[in-house]
Amino acid sequence: QTLLERSTERRRVGVRGPAGGVQRLLLVLDDLSMPPLDQYGSQKALCLLRQMIAYKFVFSASQPGLRAELEGLQYMAAMNPAYGVGSIPPRLGRLFCALAMAAPDADAIQHIYGTVLAAHLAPFDSRVRQAGEQLVAAVVGLHTAMASSFEPNAVRCHYVWDLRAPAALFGACVAFSTPETCRDPLQLCALFAHELRRVYCDRLVSAAEIERFESLLERQLRAQLTAVDADAICAEPVTFIVHTKGSGVEQDGAGCGQRRYQPISGNELTRLLDSSLGAYNETHPLGQMDLVLFEHATSHLTRIARVLTIDQGHATLVGIAGSGRRSLTRLAAHIAGCELWSPTSRASYSSADLLLELRDVFLRLG
Repeated sequence: QTLLERSTERRRVGVRGPAGGVQRLLLVLDDLSMPPLDQYGSQKALCLLRQMIAYKFVFSASQPGLRAELEGLQYMAAMNPAYGVGSIPPRLGRLFCALAMAAPDADAIQHIYGTVLAAHLAPFDSRVRQAGEQLVAAVVGLHTAMASSFEPNAVRCHYVWDLRAPAALFGACVAFSTPETCRDPLQLCALFAHELRRVYCDRLVSAAEIERFESLLERQLRAQLTAVDADAICAEPVTFIVHTKGSGVEQDGAGCGQRRYQPISGNELTRLLDSSLGAYNETHPLGQMDLVLFEHATSHLTRIARVLTIDQGHATLVGIAGSGRRSLTRLAAHIAGCELWSPTSRASYSSADLLLELRDVFLRLG
């Protein structure tokens, strides 16, 4: 009700409508079945919504007994029967026109992302475009295999393989691939193989499951890719890392002020990360870090830098105290060309302090 009142304004005595002179306002309600049941088996939020839609009025929260008529409002809702309570009251459901939307099948997914990738690869070499068509089939096959092989349970509740996974995969590959960085099909396939490991494999929680994923990935690549040698892709995983001017991770034309995303493997990765650490210490003399970048540290560092590079990239670092979460984040932000900010930590810190600090951050961002 509070959100509704913020989106509407008083038009005349006892009547509220869309704010800002808008004639009609569409209210979109996602996850309609999520409100929990109370002790009487009802859902209070949905009962209030039913009153708004059916009777077109709402009682005032500050002045009991007063009510305001609602005009110019339409409602659209979405829900997943597999989540939340799983159903809504029939008295509310009768007010909506129900449309059932099934999950797209493999052919539909291949058509959707095949069209997106084909448009992106239009200026690329013809061999790269041919490999892109085969990669779409490999990704769809792997996605289907992951959904059937790694099902969610009480321990692995995050094993949900919906369309967000291929969307994140193709979004990253489209953002990171350019005609300069993917001159031949092998480079594009290596990028896709790396992003498949980041999107799918990084969710897995045991070494046996990771080995199983690598088997599925190799099977799909060998079955679908004919434009490149699948052995060259499956032989040794290649790590991609972003680099910017002044980060200490610069190569092959870097230094132009633009972020590049290129493959690095073996000792070259360690050397470049050590160089980036030295560049960080030079630019932060009061906050120098003395780190030993062993194998696990470099793998986590490249993952964090990748998340900071993609659009709407967010990450939650889980680990015990002293495991290096803050240090790796600082170095990854330096590699990705980001400025680091963290809220002030003190005993009297309140929500008002957080809003004040967020306001300063937004002002700095423009």
